[in-house]
Amino acid sequence: MKLRLESLEFDQTFTIKVPNSCSLQQLINTLSHNIASSSSSSSSLHLSLNRKDEIRASSPHDSLHSLGMVDDDLIFYSLNPTAFSLEILAGDAPSTPAVEKHPTLGGLDLPPCFMELPMELKGLILGRVPGVDLGKVACTCSELRFLCSDNELLKKKYLEKFGGESISFQRLETLFST
Repeated sequence: MKLRLESLEFDQTFTIKVPNSCSLQQLINTLSHNIASSSSSSSSLHLSLNRKDEIRASSPHDSLHSLGMVDDDLIFYSLNPTAFSLEILAGDAPSTPAVEKHPTLGGLDLPPCFMELPMELKGLILGRVPGVDLGKVACTCSELRFLCSDNELLKKKYLEKFGGESISFQRLETLFST
């Protein structure tokens, strides 16, 4: 898995390659070795996916994938312990909804993140996103860009917004594909 890492303190971004089974602790250790600062240790390194919430795992063996990280994600790091607020992504107790069995899903475990849902379900969810926000969703990653550019989804959003078929949908497809 290839990850992009950006420092909050310095104007420094770099790419690091880690195994797909890499845990959060292994990533922190690897990152500590790659940072040139002699003052950095694995305990003083803090990570975030959104510049706001610190990534914490309930177990040191939780994989990055189980925390919602995918190939080519941008991860922010800081040596400042107060740079991010604390948020546990993997759930810290069985009472956390992320690890409970959901009654309406037939007792199945909930997936840890949106990207692990089946394609069909992601498509249904995107069908409920307002058309103006689909472009923002499409900018997040290549898989969502692919899903948001589905012809049927775009046609549905066009018809919701403008009604009728006053413009040929073939022409609309060419507008969106450029």
